[in-house]
Amino acid sequence: MKYFRFCLLCTCIAMLSCQDSSNLHTNALIKASFKSEITRYSSSQQPGYRAGTYPTTWPVDMANLNRTNTVVDAGLPKGFDPKLLRVESINMPFPTFAYTRDKDQVFVLGGVPYILDMYDSDIKTGDPGQPNPIYYNKSVPYLMKINPLTLDTLRVNLNGGGGSNYVGGALVHENGFVYAVVKALLFKIDPSNMKILDSLHLPLPGLGNTVYNGLAVSANGNIVTKSTIFGTAKGDNSFILVDPDSLKIKFKLAQETASPRLTLSNDSLGNEYIYHLNLNYTYRMKVLKDSLAIDSLWMAAYAPYGTIDNEEPTSPVIAYNKVHYTTNTVFSADNSMKIFWQDTDRTYYSDRDTLGGDYMFKDTIKNGYNFFHLSIDDVITNIIIGSDQGNGTIAGLRINASNQLERIWEKSYNISARPAIVADRKMVYLNHFEHTSETEGSDYFIVLDLITGKELARIKTPATSPTIATIVVGMNNDVYYCSNEPGTKNGFFHRFYIDLNSTP
Repeated sequence: MKYFRFCLLCTCIAMLSCQDSSNLHTNALIKASFKSEITRYSSSQQPGYRAGTYPTTWPVDMANLNRTNTVVDAGLPKGFDPKLLRVESINMPFPTFAYTRDKDQVFVLGGVPYILDMYDSDIKTGDPGQPNPIYYNKSVPYLMKINPLTLDTLRVNLNGGGGSNYVGGALVHENGFVYAVVKALLFKIDPSNMKILDSLHLPLPGLGNTVYNGLAVSANGNIVTKSTIFGTAKGDNSFILVDPDSLKIKFKLAQETASPRLTLSNDSLGNEYIYHLNLNYTYRMKVLKDSLAIDSLWMAAYAPYGTIDNEEPTSPVIAYNKVHYTTNTVFSADNSMKIFWQDTDRTYYSDRDTLGGDYMFKDTIKNGYNFFHLSIDDVITNIIIGSDQGNGTIAGLRINASNQLERIWEKSYNISARPAIVADRKMVYLNHFEHTSETEGSDYFIVLDLITGKELARIKTPATSPTIATIVVGMNNDVYYCSNEPGTKNGFFHRFYIDLNSTP
């Protein structure tokens, strides 16, 4: 299985330096501000939102540009009766990522099975199997618009492109259009009728091995995307700025990349940066008017050469002026999962700053992995939700005032989707695959208490496999997620809601 490992990373040996007292004081003020002002937050006012994204609960890959997967004032109502929890499901081929725009519009990016079916198989049977090129090539990428209240659908196929049929990304832009990237093609779509208005062929340095994963928008509205060539530590990979109106490339910055997606965030002075991790160190680029510039004073090694601890890290997640990420997104990982963090307002030098991090779970022996990155409550509690898909573990964590990792609670769930948090309702949404045999089972939707990890509700879905997809919080007192169901003709889009017209 070494062939399918995206890359082999190295061990971190030094502990992260303690945050200085001024940063601790700043973070304390930020937390206090969030606690006192939570009642005034709308979804468009949360941390991580800014100009360029549509004011809705889930305009980008992971709820906001900081990738925290956290929202407020959405999802299932607080104090709901679990006996009234219901699920409605509709069929669609291999759905993966979902996004919202207004109460009657949910967009699902699907038909992109490359590699994801192997993760599903590993969680379901303990064996990822072999890649199936015929299966990958026959699948047609698409974007589906769904009215969650009626479950009416409208689909547009995203044909063409020469890159791998791997999950790319989509974006609900403030200009009224929806953008999607898949197979090295960027599409501009009119959401009213789901017609493609324009498309852009992106550079293909690795031909069929090139992947464009991740789509974001800068404060001035420019589209940002990134290329990666799987299986290589270097190569002609790049970050690209695209004009959202003309769909022309404005700027291209050649840079060493890896599979983690890009993350946008502002520092304490208001400067906008793109954050990313390659196979050896973390770095960021300052976002200028129509260009990007590497910040040479913010690079830290997290995997020194000559050691093997971190294997293909997750995407960076930014909360409370810290960048967080974990190790091991590959199912062939040889080591236990670690979590790393560093400050956005500190200076780092890659030749002398090495991050030590800490183990995510109590058991530091088991090899583990997670395809998705962390979820973090960046509004109230600062609780981090970490999960291990390989070993079926999920935990509530926190980085304390001494800059150390605290394990608040830990539970056993065969999780495969990425958890979502609703901060003010203190809920965590996840899925749990329950085996009925070595190769069969059922997928459940689970609600946990964010503070204690206590299970509040569960409901069985029609899905019979784990799913590599995102859980998305809706604006109609509901929640959505997708079941891939690889190897079958159809997957599922699920809507979970409380049926107030029935009795327990």
